Amino acid sequence: MAEKDMVISHTKALLAYFTVKDTEDYRSIYDTIKELRELSFSSDVAKNKLLKLIYSENINTKMHSAESLSFTKSFPEEVIPVFQAFLEVAREQDKVDEMDGWLRLCLGSIARYEDKAMLAEKNVWEYLYTQKNVNLILYAIEALSKIAKVSTASWTILCLMCHHEDETIRNFSKDLMKSDEFKLYMNKSDFNFLNN
Repeated sequence: MAEKDMVISHTKALLAYFTVKDTEDYRSIYDTIKELRELSFSSDVAKNKLLKLIYSENINTKMHSAESLSFTKSFPEEVIPVFQAFLEVAREQDKVDEMDGWLRLCLGSIARYEDKAMLAEKNVWEYLYTQKNVNLILYAIEALSKIAKVSTASWTILCLMCHHEDETIRNFSKDLMKSDEFKLYMNKSDFNFLNN
């Protein structure tokens, strides 16, 4: 199935969630997914069970299963479209602030996939410019930092964020790019423009 078709296949459940919120007791489902996530670090069977759950009509099951798979960077071609769909639907339905927690989950999970997160690059870009939620912008910057080595566009955007008008965003971007982890990832000892 093509990436766009996979995003569309998850959109129906997401739109339903925005219309009628789930009212069932979710605790037992969440506990099961949490247990599967812990097992998935050493069990392909657990990973495959989580993969099946991302196709659930229940938004909680879908999202937490996808998030769980991101910890082992499993099945990016199938899991990342779940996050892409959520990012698109929340923005198009103008529910960004209302869905802040879910969106942070999406952006954080995308970041875990590192270079494979290129699949969602354009969806992440939207969260830098189309809304004012600073927390989400910081999560989007973190996600872009994981693909900056393989994407000139995301690298450029990351550099621009170091000159953002908002001090929190500007300082976060600079600190991220000055970090030893980021310099090691980019195979650079320093970024001279950050000293200006």
